[in-house]
Amino acid sequence: MDITCPCNNCSEHLQFEETQAGSTVACPHCGMDTVLFIQEAPIDHQEEPSQVQPPAGQITAPPPGKANTRLRPCPDCQQSVSINAASCPRCGAKLKKKRGAGRSFLAIVLGIPLGCLLLLAAIGLFFDSGKKETEQEKEAGSAYYAAKKFCERYAPSGKNFTTESGGDYLDGKAERMAKKGDWFASGYVDCQNKYGAMRHQSWGAHVTLRNGKWHLNYLAIGDETLVGGE
Repeated sequence: MDITCPCNNCSEHLQFEETQAGSTVACPHCGMDTVLFIQEAPIDHQEEPSQVQPPAGQITAPPPGKANTRLRPCPDCQQSVSINAASCPRCGAKLKKKRGAGRSFLAIVLGIPLGCLLLLAAIGLFFDSGKKETEQEKEAGSAYYAAKKFCERYAPSGKNFTTESGGDYLDGKAERMAKKGDWFASGYVDCQNKYGAMRHQSWGAHVTLRNGKWHLNYLAIGDETLVGGE
C-alpha cells in the first residue's frame, strides 16, 4: 500500500511503500535528503496530547521549528531548493550558489581595516597637499619681496611699491614659472624714468631661488630694461 509523508526540508509530499518507512532518500522536489516516515493518526482533542503515543516502531514527523535556512525558493517555479543545488529538481533552472554567512563575515572583517587604511591614506594626502600649498605660497611671497629689493637696488629713487591690483607690496605674490625655483613678480612703483622725471610706472622681475639665495635674471621698469633681456 502506498503511503505519503511530507519532506523534512520543503514539506512537499512524497509517496512510498510501507516497507520503505525509515529509509533516507533524496527529495525529488528540493533535492535534499529526507527520511520517509508514517504519519501518526490525528490526535483526539478530548485527550491530553501527552497521553497519545505513536505505535511501537513507527517513525513520526519531527516537530515544527524555525524556517530551514538551508533552503531557498527557485526563481522560476518558486519550489524550495537546497542552497547548494546547482539546478532546480522540478524545472531544471540553473541556480547560483548562495554565499554563506561565514564568507560575508570574513568580507566584513577584512573590509573594515582596509577601509580604515584607505581613509587614513586619503587624510594623509589631504594634509600633505595642504602643506605643499602652504610652502608654495610662502615661497611666492618671498620671491615677490626679493624682486622688490632688486628694484630698490637698481632704481634707488623708487618708492611707493604696490601690487598690480594696487595693494601693499607685502601682500604681493610672485607667479611660478615652468622651471623649479623660477618666479616672476610685477607691480607698480613711483621712480625716475631715464629722463629724470618721477613717474608711476610698472615693473617686472624674474628671480630664481638657488641654494637658499635669490638671484636676479631680469628686471624692467616702465619701458626700460635694467637687467637681462639680451
